[in-house]
Amino acid sequence: APDADRVRRVLERRGAEAPDDHVADVQRLVVAVAQGPVLGRLAGAREVRREQPFAFPLGDAADTLVNGVVDVVGTEADGTVLVVDYKTDDVEDADLEELVARSYAAQRRIYALAALHTGAPRAEVVHLFLGRPDEPVVARYEAADRDRQGAELREAAADLVAGRFPVAAVPHRGLCLTCPGRRALCTHPEELTLRPAPAAVGVHEGG
Repeated sequence: APDADRVRRVLERRGAEAPDDHVADVQRLVVAVAQGPVLGRLAGAREVRREQPFAFPLGDAADTLVNGVVDVVGTEADGTVLVVDYKTDDVEDADLEELVARSYAAQRRIYALAALHTGAPRAEVVHLFLGRPDEPVVARYEAADRDRQGAELREAAADLVAGRFPVAAVPHRGLCLTCPGRRALCTHPEELTLRPAPAAVGVHEGG
């Protein structure tokens, strides 16, 4: 486990409270994640990039770009690009596969397309819930899937491209904090967009 004093310094540097029980929780979390299968794959990757920005065109025209930042990207020996997105949702006994399919389908498709647009032969998108790090939710995409996935993304994004901006039914900090339209476009007040995720409801697409 990481040294308690080091954990405390990191928490305080980020403006978080650092009581002993919180530090101990972080230590346990780091150990659990480090012992899980995802970090093992990243450790064996030939290249690993953290906080990796991406951008790719939405369709044939370059006037509409999809862009963002991925938590971690690893390129494995066979060329597979492993895209890892850490999640802090309160998942408890949730069905993680169903949660990702319901709440993060668009994000998963975007991350896969970002990887495939680099010329990768395949991409695996991993949603790693820190509360259950030994149960990663993995979706695999082949290079041949790129056109179909791109077409489905264009269809899903049609409202946004046309200037229509539907907002999330259940906004919260985990979903909305990094949304570029949160301050300028969103109709929800910040007390909703910056609140913790409602545990009983989970996370929904939108911003």
